[in-house]
Amino acid sequence: MVINALTMLALYCSRCGKIELHMLSRFTLRHFGERQLVCGCGQEQATITVSGRRDCLLYIPCPVCEVRHVIRLGERMLWQNGVERIYCPEQNFELGFVGDSNAVNRLMAEYRYAAETLFREMDERDGEEDRGNSRVVLETLNKIHDIAEQGGVYCRCGSRDISAEVAADAVKLSCERCGGRRTIAARGDHDLVHLARLHRLEIIPYRLKRRKN
Repeated sequence: MVINALTMLALYCSRCGKIELHMLSRFTLRHFGERQLVCGCGQEQATITVSGRRDCLLYIPCPVCEVRHVIRLGERMLWQNGVERIYCPEQNFELGFVGDSNAVNRLMAEYRYAAETLFREMDERDGEEDRGNSRVVLETLNKIHDIAEQGGVYCRCGSRDISAEVAADAVKLSCERCGGRRTIAARGDHDLVHLARLHRLEIIPYRLKRRKN
């Protein structure tokens, strides 16, 4: 029987906007009981403590609610072979993810590719001032991707072939069949909170929009 004794916790930093990785050991957590998790920029991200025989509690500040949430991390969630996202319990806002180091690294590679693509596109169009909103835009893209995985991104014309274009403060969705468009605002955390409440993103066909006008 193989027991997974290591897990990786990846948390968004509220100061620098990057994702910091924290390797946790089943045995050291038991020994010390509590551990502070600090980003490379010096910002304290969370505190994790042992709770009972097998679970842990994550005390994590939420930039949306502006309070410190207490999130229980069960044994299955901590020592799994896959990866699971950690959300704000009030606004469904993504705070990080936890799981097997290989699975987390694969997810990180996807995030890194998306971030590099986003920064490159912004570099081509905008200046340094506009790139400061890149964290919000990237998280907006991630949430749209989550909704799409559940079948919630589609056009009323019947197509699910939807493309996404990033701007400095928005993500623009386009239907490849009819040309319909929908803009998802990404100006700040308030837009992320609004998007977190949505379970579908419907695009109005271009021809229907013209009739309304």
